[in-house]
Amino acid sequence: MKSCFNKIISVLLVLIMLVSAVPLTVSAATSGMCGDNLYWSFDEATGELTISGTGAMYEYYLDDNLSTPWYECRRYIKSVTVLEGVTSICSLAFAGCEYLSSVLIPDSVTTLGDGAFGCCFNLKSIILPEGLTEIGTQAFYYCYKLRSIIIPSSVTTIGMYCFAICLDLTSVTFSKNVTSIGYGAFEDCSYLCNVYFEGL
Repeated sequence: MKSCFNKIISVLLVLIMLVSAVPLTVSAATSGMCGDNLYWSFDEATGELTISGTGAMYEYYLDDNLSTPWYECRRYIKSVTVLEGVTSICSLAFAGCEYLSSVLIPDSVTTLGDGAFGCCFNLKSIILPEGLTEIGTQAFYYCYKLRSIIIPSSVTTIGMYCFAICLDLTSVTFSKNVTSIGYGAFEDCSYLCNVYFEGL
């Protein structure tokens, strides 16, 4: 079941890459719900997407919907701010946001879904929050400008192909609490030359 879902994630990421080449206009919808107690809003003037409230995001790609509600805005999203109280970022949440360069994630987030930041071509850095325990399959797949990553001490699991094709990635810092690193997690990271293990 998991391998089947991983294949679906891979296919969706490829489709997102292809569709990103097609010009889009911003959807009329710039706000709404994205969880039982979560809300999203997109500021067209600044390009900032904000997620607020409490609890987990809906898993859109496992439901009848085929995309997140802000999907049509993805080519205009420059920054993402997730506010304290949000506990998870869903699968493919920000996949294909090719101009996304700034992300703020609070310590309340414990799970980063599969493909959450896949194909975010302009994402150069991100601070993963303390409290995060799991980084999903292909979470940062093809974020080729990502340069370095520090895995918080709370993380125990890194999914398959998590950082695959992060071509500019040169430095990764792990804590001793990581117990599982998925197959191909750093595949095609040809410039990765500095790997550190804190606490060892």
